Amino acid sequence: RLHGKFMLNIIKKSIPGALTMVINVLLLEAIQSFMHFPQAQLSTAAVVLTTVTLFMILFRVCMPFNGKHIFLFVSMCIAFMLAYIIFGPAFSLVPMTAPTLLVLLPLLFASLSMFMMFLHLIDHILMRHIG
Repeated sequence: RLHGKFMLNIIKKSIPGALTMVINVLLLEAIQSFMHFPQAQLSTAAVVLTTVTLFMILFRVCMPFNGKHIFLFVSMCIAFMLAYIIFGPAFSLVPMTAPTLLVLLPLLFASLSMFMMFLHLIDHILMRHIG
């Protein structure tokens, strides 16, 4: 049986990342309607954006950083890069083209801003009223 505010804490930690991922994919789809990227490029960009958001969540969960947390975070980053390079074709991931990168890079920075905004919204506004 769960005690205290366990579920509230889980929701508090997961909502900012989930909202960021959803908005990222919606933004990519909106941009796709103007730019007409190949589907493989769009899918790969969505995977990269989602993975970067997951690393933001992992970074936050690992805080405060100690030796184990640093090892976990760095090894996960390396594992993703290796998986993208080695197993990318098996998952229909393609190398990014210059036009896709020109769209993806600003979205990556926007993701960080969105994530931080949602963290602030959840931590300081909603949680004040709920718990």
